[in-house]
Order: sequence, then structure tokens, then C-alpha cells
Amino acid sequence: MLTPSTKDSNRKAELKRLKEDRRNNPYKYMTIAERLAARPKDWSSKTGLKEIPGKKMDHVRLIRSIENTLDVRQQTAERIATYMVAAKIDNPHQAYQEMLERGVFDI
Repeated sequence: MLTPSTKDSNRKAELKRLKEDRRNNPYKYMTIAERLAARPKDWSSKTGLKEIPGKKMDHVRLIRSIENTLDVRQQTAERIATYMVAAKIDNPHQAYQEMLERGVFDI
């Protein structure tokens, strides 16, 4: 059983690890908007993709499109857009279905 002092030291150690990780990997903790602002002008140099798969539009337009197509909130649309780019899927319905199957969203 954990004593209060052990819990405190574990919490402090975890916070220290998180702080260190944020310092070393700031991109990991950014929102989509922050990533878009921080990305280089040549988007393909950062992601390795010439454009969003199957879409000739930028991230903001893609997110709006997903919001309207799937009737979801912006935060959910951002997560789906990120998944689409990472998995190289061009169908938001397919990406949403895969994310549901993986248990990404609590329903």
C-alpha cells in the first residue's frame, strides 16, 4: 500500500517527467492550431506529405469539412483530421469508424 509520502513523491516525479518531456517534445503537446502556426511554410517538409491525402485543401478547411460532414464538434474534427493525415486516409467516415473501433472516443 502506498503511503501519503510515497504518493507525493510519485506525483512529483511524474510532474517532473512530464515537464521534461514537454521541454524536449513541444510538438507532441501542441493543439492543431498551434501546430499549424508553428509549421514551416513548406508543409510537406515537416509531414512528408505533399498535401492532405485525397484533399486539395489546408487543415482549417479540412477540419470545417469534417465538422459539417460528420456533424461533430471542432475538437473531435481536429482529432479525426490528425488521424486521417497520420493514417493516410482520405475518407473522414472511414477514419471516424476506425477511431470508434479502436475506442478513441467515449460514447
